[in-house]
Amino acid sequence: MIVFAESPRLAGFASAIRERLAMLLETDIDRINFKAKTGEGVGPVGRGEAIEATAAVLVDGHGADREASETT
Repeated sequence: MIVFAESPRLAGFASAIRERLAMLLETDIDRINFKAKTGEGVGPVGRGEAIEATAAVLVDGHGADREASETT
């Protein structure tokens, strides 16, 4: 996940954010990546009018198959 914001500065919270995301997603913290960036003074993010977040997720369907076979 990448969060673009002029303020608040989030880099100091990266570990806590990774821990919380891992807990919410019920996955190992080693699978979570977090970066905080600024808008470099460009656009609504750069002017401090907005915050933008981008996330990429890899979905593995094998876990669902395994769970289904365990219940039958």
